[in-house]
Amino acid sequence: MARRPAADFVLALAGACLTLVVGVANLTVLSRAVAPAPWSGGVARVLLTGVLVAGVGAVAAGLLRLHAATRAAAPRPAADPART
Repeated sequence: MARRPAADFVLALAGACLTLVVGVANLTVLSRAVAPAPWSGGVARVLLTGVLVAGVGAVAAGLLRLHAATRAAAPRPAADPART
């Protein structure tokens, strides 16, 4: 991913949207005996779990990158010239 100022925030926001809109909205697939999907229940459950994991992973990656960017941008105190 390119180092643009808003790229880390966009990554975290996209992961949150993916998790909330797609994953949580279809969470009932995991608890029903018959999944409301055109394919088998097992495939639907694996796909939903993959979407949830990808969304949470994108949020975590975005937040870690934001944290690292703020630490790198923090000014460091100047060295004391009298000590050298």
